[in-house]
Amino acid sequence: MNAENIMNPFAYYASHSAITHPQAYASWLTNLPADLPSLCHLIQGIALHAGNAHWYGLSLPPERQLESQLPTVADLLACITALDARPLHVARPPEKRLQGSCRTSALLLGACLRAQGTPARLRFGFSHYFVDWFYGDHVVCEYWNAATQRWALADPELDDPELAQLMQAQGQTWAFAFDPYDVPTDQFILAGDAWQRYRQNQLDPAVVGFDPERSGEGYLRRQLVRDLAALNKHEVEAEWGLGRTDQAVTQPEEFDRLDQIAQLTQQAQASFPAILELYATTSAVQVSPHLEASSASDST
Repeated sequence: MNAENIMNPFAYYASHSAITHPQAYASWLTNLPADLPSLCHLIQGIALHAGNAHWYGLSLPPERQLESQLPTVADLLACITALDARPLHVARPPEKRLQGSCRTSALLLGACLRAQGTPARLRFGFSHYFVDWFYGDHVVCEYWNAATQRWALADPELDDPELAQLMQAQGQTWAFAFDPYDVPTDQFILAGDAWQRYRQNQLDPAVVGFDPERSGEGYLRRQLVRDLAALNKHEVEAEWGLGRTDQAVTQPEEFDRLDQIAQLTQQAQASFPAILELYATTSAVQVSPHLEASSASDST
């Protein structure tokens, strides 16, 4: 990454990070569809959320659950192609799809877009459309929409015709009435927005987290620190520093720092230089090389 790219957010987010770089699998990301719906449907044909495996009638061995913890796109592609060596545009049978998480799908979409020169970045926050009374720990992909000249949020887990049919046959559905390639920010709530709502007593932390048993302020902080790291192209799902759910934040200066992160990350374009500087100068939010190489998955 040269100095010019660091000063240009579009060039910065159009280039791979250490996490999204396909390494030896770069050729697998060539000649893929250029339109977003086709890319998302392609991803749905090579990976599925491990939590949705039961809709497909799958009961996979425990070792396959580790696939959702693969840290890099190169690792994901190695697994995908080992399961089925056909080109990525060929949809696999469910048992041959990578068992992933929301980060898996968002990371694959981000890598595909960056491989095509489209600025893309992962965003960490909370979904309000899987369960309407709970804000679930979630990850989506934000991309530069050249047609509308703005950043838009895409959730590559949605708009899956096969999964929708399976769920409907069993009397359930995901009720979302919005464009999955332009998710409204009142449906996917950026981590910074959720943190500010909490600080202003507008959001009960008991309804924010992985599930009702794993919720609270710690999950708000965790997503906030993850989002800052992702905006610095460290797209990991571990928890560290100010984002550790097992450690309470008590010092006023720590709350001040989190408030600052919340403000900057909600204005990621205008605050781009400040976001890079804050991350570079604040050890409590920096991802260690060890964490980057072994990101753990715990999102919806």
